[in-house]
Amino acid sequence: MSETQNQIDASAPAYAAPPAAQPIQPEEPARMNAMQRFIGTIFSPGETFQDVNRKPTWLVPFLICIVMAMAFWWFLFWHFDAGWHQFLQKTMEDRATQTNTPKPTPQDMERIFLFTKWGYMIGFGLVLTPILYFASSGALALGMMLMQAKTTFKKILSVVAWSWAVTGVLQLIVTVASAFVRGSEAQENFNPRNLGSLSLTSLAALLPDDTSPFLKALAGAINVFSIWYLILLMIGLTAVSGLRKAKSSSFAPMVVGLWLVAILIFSGLASLGGR
Repeated sequence: MSETQNQIDASAPAYAAPPAAQPIQPEEPARMNAMQRFIGTIFSPGETFQDVNRKPTWLVPFLICIVMAMAFWWFLFWHFDAGWHQFLQKTMEDRATQTNTPKPTPQDMERIFLFTKWGYMIGFGLVLTPILYFASSGALALGMMLMQAKTTFKKILSVVAWSWAVTGVLQLIVTVASAFVRGSEAQENFNPRNLGSLSLTSLAALLPDDTSPFLKALAGAINVFSIWYLILLMIGLTAVSGLRKAKSSSFAPMVVGLWLVAILIFSGLASLGGR
């Protein structure tokens, strides 16, 4: 019986043999540090995102985004101090007239100014930035899952982080430089409800003052840096997708579609606040 069994085993085809255990491939280390990834995202995003695919990192660019957001609002309240005081003064006086209450005193206005300043810096910098950061990564991860991409949330988060950090920092630099170059013109035309017009890289700078808040917010979201951000996302998602024949153009409908939904929601909220 055993001899017959041995003959059967010897004549069994190779595919009937139990599969050999595959050795675990060690994770390939990153070849770039944080500074190299930041610079590489600007000049060689394809190579940089390939490195992200090997070793995704998100904490450093996440902190850069938070610092950048807080620095942006600090600059607005410092450089446009008179504009903010004038805007808040008019807002509070109009509210007092509507509610038939006493107008605020100079001491009240100073307290309101400080509260608004820190409220914007903390609210937009420390609270809203992380929410948008993870929400956008989650939406892209869902889209990648529907496209059957072989990737991880951490890789997508890393792509969003580096794309956002790089374009955000450069946009901040251009906005600050533009405000100084324009000088008194920027001071006189400052409107917290139309921040998109601060830089000439945005379509909002071309719109007249009587344009609706919705269109101003929508035009403010369409600028050189937002388009660059979308392009970086497409390149990055292609690099981490795990799909052999993936091209950046294949992710364009998903990325642009989600972006359009986001700016339409943002513009709608801005129009409500601008009334």
